[in-house]
Amino acid sequence: KSHQYLVTAATTSVQFAAIEALTNGKDDALPMKEEYIKRRDYIIEKMEAMKFKIIKPDGAFYIFAKIPDGFTQDSFAFLKDFAEKKAVAFIPGAAFGQYGEGYIRLSYAASMEVIKEAMKRLKEYMEEYDAVHHE
Repeated sequence: KSHQYLVTAATTSVQFAAIEALTNGKDDALPMKEEYIKRRDYIIEKMEAMKFKIIKPDGAFYIFAKIPDGFTQDSFAFLKDFAEKKAVAFIPGAAFGQYGEGYIRLSYAASMEVIKEAMKRLKEYMEEYDAVHHE
């Protein structure tokens, strides 16, 4: 009988925590929401300057960006080379199915410091790749 009440309903302490969150914590997420918007907009600005095409996300904290024309559209090969040369990992769009090929996915649930460094390294990589492949 005690097992039934432990696994089939929220415990009393969790119920009180939920009441607290719903009555006094409604706006707790607003500062972080504003921070995520700043991070998202920063990444979009930097990546669009590098010719990535991006549809601005309205939810979550991920960017799904089209690899620019003139670069390999093999998302796995593109990101493997990027990771090896610049020590930054993004997710290949192909991991999300055949229609994700040619895209990359990155999260902006990281500090602004980390995001700025990642964008700096991506810009360096894009410039180096372009110089080698488009001479």
